[in-house]
This record gives sequence, structure tokens and C-alpha cells, in this order.
Amino acid sequence: TEIMHAIREELIDKNNLLLPAKFGFQTENTTRINLSYYVFPALPYFASIDKTHQKTWKALYDNAIKLYLDSLATQENVAQLPPDWLTVDLEGKLKPFTENTLKTDAIYGFEAICIPIYLAWAKDKKALEKLRPFIKRVSSDKSTAQTIDLLNPQWKPAPPIFEGGIGHYAALAKAAKTLGMSNEEKILWQLADDARIKNQG
Repeated sequence: TEIMHAIREELIDKNNLLLPAKFGFQTENTTRINLSYYVFPALPYFASIDKTHQKTWKALYDNAIKLYLDSLATQENVAQLPPDWLTVDLEGKLKPFTENTLKTDAIYGFEAICIPIYLAWAKDKKALEKLRPFIKRVSSDKSTAQTIDLLNPQWKPAPPIFEGGIGHYAALAKAAKTLGMSNEEKILWQLADDARIKNQG
């Protein structure tokens, strides 16, 4: 309960968004949000035991999912993947991607790869469904990229030794299982194991 109290008091802003830290992520006009900081399955659990603040935890979850879906739906997001970071305005609405946006607002990389597994653990099939094409592509190509530019997606295979692929493949395998994509799940677990063996070598 101390952790939940600290989160409520220090890290949830007026728009019911989770701040990455107490300081450094808000200006007069914008807030920086990282969806990989949302451990999605934890929020319904918090709501179930912190009944006095149930609405707060539910709003935190719902607002994060809305930002996630909005980020995929923006016209500029050609890759239709969630970015490592989001910038929202004073009302908590997603600021549109532009060519001049901060680089991390237009990259699916080492932080955003946490999002599929958190959604899988939360059993949020509706949100995960948006990633089905990406899961199919990774399992079909049998490769993943370290980072993907959301504005100009380039599918660059990661280096054979360090590719950030073990966790990425495993996260997508878990997401595939949640979506009932048994063939893709099997391929992705094998890719994760292959990447683990390469890293050990």
C-alpha cells in the first residue's frame, strides 16, 4: 500500500497519466509519457485492493490504452507500432508526430518492446490485436530490428550477437499466445532460444 500511495501522490498527474519520475518530464505545455512504465496487469490489481481509489487506477489504465491506440492511429505512424516515448498536451491528448518530433517519439525500440508482454499479461486482447500484423511479420521474416523508425520504417535485421532479440521475441511470443496465434508463438519462442544461444557463444 505504501507503493500505491507513493504512485498516487507523486507520479499521477492531473490527467491521470503516469509520470516516469516526479521531476523532469513536464513543461508548461507538455508531458512526456513512456508506456513501457505502465505494468498493465498491476493496475487492475491495484484497483481491486485499493478500493478507495479504484477510479484512479482504472483511469490510469484506460488513459494509457487510449494513448497507445491513438499513437498507432496517427497518420504519420506508418509502422503502426507504439513509440518508446509519447508527448501529450495540457489536456493529456497525444501531440501529433512530425518530422521535427523528438527522435524517441518516433522510434519503436528497447523500451516499447515491453508493451506487448505487459498487454499480454493483462490479457488485453483488444489492445494486442493491433500488433497482430507485426507479430506475423516478425515470425514470418524470422528476424527483428533493434529499432524501427515509425515515420519511415526500415526493416533492418539486428546484429547477430547483440540484437535485443531474446526479450523481444519472448514478449511477442507471449502476445501471440494471448491472441491464439499458436504457429507464430512457436516460431517466436524458437527465435528467442536461438538468440539466447548466439549470445552465449
